[in-house]
Amino acid sequence: MNILAIGAHPDDLEISCGGTLIRYVKEGHKVSMCVVSGGDMGHAIIKPDELVKIRRKESENAAKVIGADFYNLGSTDGHIESGDKEVRSQLIEIMRQTKPDIIIAHNPDAVDSHVCWQFTVDNRLRDYYWGIYGDEQAAVDGYNARLFVKYN
Repeated sequence: MNILAIGAHPDDLEISCGGTLIRYVKEGHKVSMCVVSGGDMGHAIIKPDELVKIRRKESENAAKVIGADFYNLGSTDGHIESGDKEVRSQLIEIMRQTKPDIIIAHNPDAVDSHVCWQFTVDNRLRDYYWGIYGDEQAAVDGYNARLFVKYN
């Protein structure tokens, strides 16, 4: 199976479902990790441009340890909008590339960007499943995710 895990920030996936992703890899499944933002607002001392580089490298290293492919959409932390057309397009393209059987994403919680991103993923999953995306065809030759899991 192909598993796609989507998190709003660097470290969301590792903390919330890293063990599950490792298990999928050990069982022989293809795992991909997608991080939406650079995590540039996540530190009181380190400047955002430096922090993005650090957190991206950490996420890339975590994906290597897990045995997963890694994607980063590079959105600005705290500015993840459900109506952002570029982010929507990027996510649809990642779904096209990874052809997920299972998608793991945020369950809404107290973090605003988690809630917003969960809504975005829900809508992109609908678009992907139904093959509807504006003027584009989102579905990959009838290939549809069968299971959508939200993590805390």
